[in-house]
Amino acid sequence: MKQVEVIAQSKQKTQPHFKLSRLAFSSLLMAGVYCSGLATAATYEVVPVSTNDLAINVFARALDNQNNAVVLAQDAYNPPLDYSLIDFTNTTLLSNLTDATAAEAGNPNADDYNYLVNLARLTSTENVSSSQQIALYQSFVNDV
Repeated sequence: MKQVEVIAQSKQKTQPHFKLSRLAFSSLLMAGVYCSGLATAATYEVVPVSTNDLAINVFARALDNQNNAVVLAQDAYNPPLDYSLIDFTNTTLLSNLTDATAAEAGNPNADDYNYLVNLARLTSTENVSSSQQIALYQSFVNDV
């Protein structure tokens, strides 16, 4: 045989460089089945909930059947005060208020209100049963 014939025959016998084994084929098949399942997965819509006016820190807890967001708030703004539980005869309390008569009447200014709220939060952590209690965490239902 001539050298040209040998080269021509060797070119005819070459096959493609890659061959799919049964394992590779089944892996590709499984990947295709898995990815097709992702295409039909549930989709969700993220809607921001306006909770900046509730508290310093707000944490999402749940979403109910009526499409209301249940949130947990830490240090809620403007908690209600029961002024009948405040001892307005206490000299330390009176010395820290700027307008004691308005506070005793249930209409404190902003500084006195903040002082009374902080005092109530402090006594809540000390388990004093004879004073106003304000929880550190409160739950709210917020329309989405």
